[in-house]
Amino acid sequence: MESRVVYECSNYLIVDKESGILVHKDKYTPEEETLIAQLKKRYGEDIYLVNRLDRDTSGLLLVAKGKLALLALKSLFDEQRIEKRYLAILSKPLPHPKIKITFSLGRDKGDKLKFSATNSKKYKNALTLAETIDSQLVLLSLKTGRTHQLRAHLFTLACPI
Repeated sequence: MESRVVYECSNYLIVDKESGILVHKDKYTPEEETLIAQLKKRYGEDIYLVNRLDRDTSGLLLVAKGKLALLALKSLFDEQRIEKRYLAILSKPLPHPKIKITFSLGRDKGDKLKFSATNSKKYKNALTLAETIDSQLVLLSLKTGRTHQLRAHLFTLACPI
């Protein structure tokens, strides 16, 4: 499984990640099967993921060449100067053509591997903007970057991805 570099300059790469590839090691996957390991083999050890995508999600990843580039690119994300947008197909249409989803996110009480959305102050704030393109095809814009944010937000609206 080789992910394709779609842009490269002296400070960073943009990689088109295929679905099915884990970006970094977990306790079930050997490190050499991860995207970051593939990139380090090709570019050396001084390479860092700026953003992440779930194993089953395809899309563009920003990869810093060096710690200074990593800090600069992360600050652009923190300042929301880089947009994170996704296309998704939902199991059913959104309740409204345009919607602002503000449920907080945290680990599920019953299943520590699952993230849940709630209005609890104990969880982290999360903001997703969703806009219907055509029936169940939606454009999702992340304003925060929480783990499994899109999946949890849309599941809570009874419109799972």
